[in-house]
Formats: sequence, structure tokens, C-alpha cells
Amino acid sequence: MKMRVAVLFLLALLSGCSVSAANRAELAREQKQEKEKLARANTPGALYGEGFHIEWRTPQIQHPDQPQRLFTASASSASVTMKEKNLIFDLKQAHGTIYKKNAPAYAFTAGMVYADRAAASVKAENGVYFTSVGKSPAIQVSAERAYWNHARNILVAEGNVHAQYQKNGQTFRPFSTKMTYHFDTGQLDY
Repeated sequence: MKMRVAVLFLLALLSGCSVSAANRAELAREQKQEKEKLARANTPGALYGEGFHIEWRTPQIQHPDQPQRLFTASASSASVTMKEKNLIFDLKQAHGTIYKKNAPAYAFTAGMVYADRAAASVKAENGVYFTSVGKSPAIQVSAERAYWNHARNILVAEGNVHAQYQKNGQTFRPFSTKMTYHFDTGQLDY
């Protein structure tokens, strides 16, 4: 029996059945993420869960009883922390909508999304795809990361940025390391 185990072990070794550097790195990354997830879940005032959906609304001056919808997102998993009366959302494998005048205006997907209510901003990374909804002309942007600032009403995309939009009947497909999209005017700076 011992001989059989030794032979099987030797065969496994000879056939290259070892853990590669890439596999070790992936395992270390997963262990680190799991450790961070546990730390967030154990933080006082924090929530962690699977299948999150959030809606971000703000009061309207003209109709205080009818809050204006700004942003909705769904995620495969998420954590929520409270910092000095501010909610901060970390959303993994997220998709959602940015609203303009309470109507869906832009849809997005991203590997990771961080929403900070006090800063009125959303940061997305790990592959961001953003497209206008029901607009003509349409705009589509893909990038490594993007930042949306509600107060300034802009989207800044960075890292391997590709866009497609129409202007005066022509289709443009710019590529850059950084682009800024102005929601109010529809202007794209690159």
C-alpha cells in the first residue's frame, strides 16, 4: 500500500501536477478578498450580503415629498459601511442606471462600484461599460474605470477608453486614456 501511494505521488510530481505561480497568486488574491470581506462584515455599523439592490434618491426643492431618483444599482454581493453619518456602498459585479430628471438616462455595468452619498459620487472599476438609454444620438463608453460626480453632472472615464457616438449624422469612435462626458450638454472631451 505504501509503495502504491509513493508511486502515485511520484507520477503526480513527474506529470507536472504542481501549483503554478499564477495559481498561487490567484489563491492568495481570493484569500485576501475573503479576509477583507470578513473584516468589513465585522466592522461596527457595517452590512454585507449577496444580491444587493440600492436606490439613491435626493429631495427635490419644488416637491420635497417626491424624492428625485439619481442612481440605482444591483450587485452579486455588496457591503455597506457607515462613516460619520454617511453610507458608503461597495458593490461587486454591479449593473445599474443613472437618472436624469427622474427618468433612466444611462445604464452601466462594472466589476466593482463604490458609491459615496456624502461626496455625491460613484466610482466604478474592473471593466466599466456605460451607454445612454433611449437617447438619440446614443453614446457608448467602455473603460477600465470611471467616476460619476452628481453635483458636477459629469462622467470621467480612464484607462483604455473607447467611445462611440453620433454628431451631425456622423459616427465617431474615439480612443483615449481619459475622456470626460458632460451629462447636461452631451459633450465628450478626449
